[in-house]
Amino acid sequence: MDSLQDRASARLAWLRSVLGDPAARLTPASADASFRSYWCTEHDGQSWILMDSPPALEDPAPWLEMGARLAAAALHVPAVHARDLQQGFLLIEDLGDHLYLPALNAGSVDALYGDAMEAWLRMQRDVDIGGQPNTPLHGDAGFADR
Repeated sequence: MDSLQDRASARLAWLRSVLGDPAARLTPASADASFRSYWCTEHDGQSWILMDSPPALEDPAPWLEMGARLAAAALHVPAVHARDLQQGFLLIEDLGDHLYLPALNAGSVDALYGDAMEAWLRMQRDVDIGGQPNTPLHGDAGFADR
């Protein structure tokens, strides 16, 4: 694609085709520290996120692979409703914007932190990391032995 406008037009056309809704609209959902961008849409009473990963700059396949690994460990990841890897578009479940911090209080802290710690433990214990690059959490990160 030659311009940001071409990308925006392709993104919207793909969304409308996938949803079968010629009036579908996109609004910015959040920023990313990569070349990905995220867009929110509403359709039939449900909120969706369109992830735009320009294929020449940001391959979405590793994101999908990691999501499958996390889901296999019974962790909640966004469900993928539609994908077009050639264009770099994914339509995924919107997990919402409810944050723990505003919900924390004396009555909720044990349950919320318990859920978070259980997810963290499950991630450490049950996620298949075979074939993944080494990271400080998963092996030698290039640090010299001391």
